[in-house]
Amino acid sequence: MKQMMKFGLIVLLLVVLVTTGTAQGLGATKEVLNNPVPYGEAANFKITVTNNEGVPLWVTVDDPEAPLCDYSGATLLPGQTGSYYCNSNDGLTRSFRNTIDVTGTDGLGNTFKATAYADVIVQDCQPRFEVSIEPETQSVGYGGTASWTVTVKNTGTCPLNSVYVTDVNTAVAVDAGCSKKIGNLDVGKDSTYTCSQANVVADFTKVVAAYARDPKGNQGSTGDSASVKVIPCYPAISITGTPAGQFVHSGGTAKWKITVTNTGDTDLTGVAVSGSVCKKTIGTLKKDASSTYSCSKAGLKLGGFRGGNIYTYPLKAKGTACGKTVTANEALWVTVKPKV
Repeated sequence: MKQMMKFGLIVLLLVVLVTTGTAQGLGATKEVLNNPVPYGEAANFKITVTNNEGVPLWVTVDDPEAPLCDYSGATLLPGQTGSYYCNSNDGLTRSFRNTIDVTGTDGLGNTFKATAYADVIVQDCQPRFEVSIEPETQSVGYGGTASWTVTVKNTGTCPLNSVYVTDVNTAVAVDAGCSKKIGNLDVGKDSTYTCSQANVVADFTKVVAAYARDPKGNQGSTGDSASVKVIPCYPAISITGTPAGQFVHSGGTAKWKITVTNTGDTDLTGVAVSGSVCKKTIGTLKKDASSTYSCSKAGLKLGGFRGGNIYTYPLKAKGTACGKTVTANEALWVTVKPKV
């Protein structure tokens, strides 16, 4: 969800000024052809020189502020006018008065001079920029990592400075989370980087806000957001003991094989079996995996549960995934018989 930028008021001046200069028989004019000049571009000029003397003049033009308009090598006959076109350097950022000095020299070395000027009006630049965070929507498993690509682009006519992005979710310093200090951003340029957030356990919306200043120091802002969905998981566990029931003679040993199986759709951690017999710490159990081990109980005697000859051993298996602990129960029993 992109937001509109806010900047200070921009005022454009649309002015075309042309002045002429004549002195001692030499005339000159300078005209700005593309007033007002777009911010950061070049001014285009037309320069005209007229020989009002009665002798041919060798003409030179000196333009200190626009050296590309310097000229030398033309001879103007009496009453003749000559024109040419030129431009300033690119990257104009301020308005200024551009003055030319024109010199005409006759065959005897006499010089005639004239000046002309034109006011170059440079438009105030129009600051605009945008920030995007992609993908707009993504899904991750519980406890997984969400990743994004963040792009800040200068879409206006001003160079921007003090550009930075803040991660609204984390409220942390620059260069942490999806926050980043970018610095300067020229017209038409962009800056792209990646960021991520680990251990995602709930749906949320990632929000980033970008800030920048124009050449006058006015600050603007814009933002974008992306949603993250957590894929539901359904952990489950089972436990079986083989054999579930058995007969042993008094003083004998009961033996079992215990199998713990991850029957859910995600890996389990902290898997363990508890009970008075066959307890075991298993640890991590991958999805669809099983762990089988052997255990035993020796020295069984007559006179078991409630004075009878049957012993029962309850077992509980547990594991954790997706923030949930799941359990399963099994019961083992042994009947003790007298020795023959």
